[in-house]
Amino acid sequence: MPEPTTALQPDLLVLPRQHVGGANVTVAPLLVVEILSPSTRAADLGAKRVKYEELGVAVYWIVDPDELQDT
Repeated sequence: MPEPTTALQPDLLVLPRQHVGGANVTVAPLLVVEILSPSTRAADLGAKRVKYEELGVAVYWIVDPDELQDT
C-alpha cells in the first residue's frame, strides 16, 4: 500500500474480509469508488487514479454526479 507519508481517502472501498477493521489499510483494495465534486475532480481523475493503479487496486470506479440523469 502507500508509503507512510501517503494518505488516500476514497469515498468507498472494498477489502477482503480479513483486512477489515484497522485504522489504516495495508493491502490494495479490491474496489475503490470516487465521487467527483468540484473540489476533488482533478485529484480523483489524475494523481489518485495513477496512485491506485500503482498500488494494484483491481477496480477503480468514478461516479460523476453531473453525468447522472433523472429517471
